[in-house]
Order: sequence, then C-alpha cells, then structure tokens
Amino acid sequence: MKRKQPRWTAGSMADVSQPASTTNQSHPQPQPPPQPQSESQSQPLQPLCNNMTPTVSSSQQSNHELQSSSGAVSIATSTGQSTIRQTRGPGRPFTRWGTGQKLKVTLNEENQPIGDEAAKLQSQLGILARNRNFAPLTFNDWRAPQLNPYKERIWLEVKDNTDAPDIFKYNCLMSVGKKWKDWKDQLKRKHFNKYKTNEERLVNCPDRVDPSQWKILVEFWNSLEAQERSTINSDNRKKLTMSHTSERKAHCRVKDEMYKRDKVQPDRIMVYIKTHTKKNGDPVDEASDVAISHLKEGLSQVPESLQTEKFREELFTEVFGVDGHGRVRTYGLGPCPSQVFGTRYSGPRQRIDMDKLRTKVREEVRQELLAEWGERFTQLERKCDKMQAHVETMGYPMPQSPSMTSHIEGNGSRPSFNMQ
Repeated sequence: MKRKQPRWTAGSMADVSQPASTTNQSHPQPQPPPQPQSESQSQPLQPLCNNMTPTVSSSQQSNHELQSSSGAVSIATSTGQSTIRQTRGPGRPFTRWGTGQKLKVTLNEENQPIGDEAAKLQSQLGILARNRNFAPLTFNDWRAPQLNPYKERIWLEVKDNTDAPDIFKYNCLMSVGKKWKDWKDQLKRKHFNKYKTNEERLVNCPDRVDPSQWKILVEFWNSLEAQERSTINSDNRKKLTMSHTSERKAHCRVKDEMYKRDKVQPDRIMVYIKTHTKKNGDPVDEASDVAISHLKEGLSQVPESLQTEKFREELFTEVFGVDGHGRVRTYGLGPCPSQVFGTRYSGPRQRIDMDKLRTKVREEVRQELLAEWGERFTQLERKCDKMQAHVETMGYPMPQSPSMTSHIEGNGSRPSFNMQ
C-alpha cells in the first residue's frame, strides 16, 4: 500500500511562491548550527547561543524570557474603563539549567516524562522551541530536512542539562515540535491578524522574534499556500467539540498521579472521565457529557466482577471509535496505536473488526455463566439423588419426574443453556 503523499512539501518558507509584489525579493536564511563533532576532533563544539542560562543578560531574547511568569492584559469594561488582568505570561526557565546540575527525568512505559520534574522539563522545552537560534521560524513544517541540524542541537542541549536516556529523544523532539508550531500560531493570532497591512506587521515585530525571520513569516502567511493551510486548519479546529480539564498537565502525568493515589493502573475509561470532569463533578462540556453517559451506561449493563480489561477497552473503542494514525486517546503526545496495542494497528487504514471483538467478549461471558450455573446444577442433582436414595431405603420408591426422565432417555447429557 502506497503512503499518501503530503499536500505540501516541508521546507523553507522562502521557497514558497509569493504574491507578485514580493516574488523578486531575496530572503537571507539563518545558518544551520554546526554539526556535533567527534571526540577525536580538536575543536570542541561551541553552543549556538549563551542565552539559555539565567545568568546571561546580554541578549534581548533572554531578558524577555527571564521576566516574571506573570503577564498583563488590558480588558475594557462596560463603563469604558480598562482593567488590567494578570495572565501566566512567558514561561520561566529552570534555574539550574546550564549550571552543570542535571535535571532528573523519569519516564513511563511509553517514554513520556512523568513525576514532579516533568513540568520543569516541559517548560524548558518550550523555551527552546521559542529560541530563534535553536528553532528558527522560517520553515513551514517541523519535518523539514533542513531542520535536522537544529534538532540535533536541541537534543544535545537537553542531554547536557538532564539525565534523560537516548530513548527519550523521539518524544522530546516531538514535544519541541508541537511547542514550535503552537508558538507560530500564537504569533500569527496576536501579531499578524491584529494588523491589516504588511507595513504595520513588519513595524510591530514581536520582541522574541528575529526581524529577518519575522519578515519571511509575514510574507509566507500572505501566500496562497499559507492561506489554504489556514482555511483547512480552521475547518478542522471547528470539528473539535471536546475539551479537557488537565490544562498544562499532560495526560500521562494525570494517569501516573491516579496510579500513585489509588494503587490501581487506570484504564482509558478512568483517565477520560478524570480529565473531562470538573472539580464539582460536572462534565467539562456537552460532548464530554454525552461520551461519559455512554461509557457509564455500557458499564452498568455488565457486573463489575465480569468487566474484564478487554471488555472495558472494547467499550471505550465503541464509544469513541478506533484511534487514528499517530495518536492514542488519553495517552497524550508521543505513543502511537502500534506502540500501545501492537501490530493490529500498524496501518492507518486498518481497523478493528468490532463485530468479531464484541462476539468474542460475549462468548467469554457466556462460558463463565455456563460454568457457574453448570456447577450449581450438578450440586442440585447430587442432592436430589441423595434424597431419592434415602426415601427408597425407607421403602417408599420415588418416581422420576417426566422432564427428568425424558431428558435422560433422550441424550443423557445435561440441559443446555440458551444465552441468546
């Protein structure tokens, strides 16, 4: 089966055809970082920039990122007066980053960071994703081959400041890529859509963005390709009707906290209900309310003692459908279906045969009930035989019932149970 070709080619934004007024302009591209050198080479690898440590104050970008994590937003009231509302603002870097003291990284089975230090690591990855030298904004896709040297530089930075194993590299760079994409989305909403002309946009370049990169960004967002992307992404975003209550906390961390608290490994049903329910017990939105109702209704139809792991997973899949390519619901960023469930999810078009799975689960329940009631029938039959033998010893033979006689004379086997 041939892989579906991407709609757009991942690469530099400067290579995208621009409107007629800007097609003849040339744009300088940021130079890629030096490749990591082997130990046998005499020249040690120098960092791209020294603005990642809290002690450096010469960089304008560093000064901005090291500000207090609180921000301020002006809101107009009904009386015409404006009030200042405090917001979270830029993330603060890890205070020991770049000092030689390594941040401890704890991973779960899916190689996702969990524990108390996970939030600090994610905040620092967000700072790297917004650093103009580590992750330039002049590429239209995080998968662009030209970004590979930058990714290696980011991973080297993480390795130098944490004890993360090499197996974390894939999920680490995926997390940085998502934050890099979210950073560009934030820039477009707050600094591009806000103005009507390119002149205004170029003059009001954001503080943490390099002016040469901002110019390429503005011209790319005016291109036909970018406008087509924006339309498709907006339509897809409108289809998302469910939100969650975990905020910045990843679902893998929520799952880990549930396990530490309850000493029971939570399944997808438990994690979904936890992350889509408010503190007062109400679902976070209407779509989540419907989904949780379906889950609880399905669980109520089977005794808790018979709710096997397969049954609960089948119920979750029946309510939400089969997971798409590259993501598993309630697992967070990183794990893919083939990693969690095995090779039966290996292809993006491959789907579980729900009828076969449902029939298999019902047959297992049927066999359990047959075994239980068959044992009870055997015990009752033995009691009847003892009573009959006792009565006969007293000189009063006990005739067999017509139903029992016809059954024994028929096939000599036990009555069958119809579980339809």
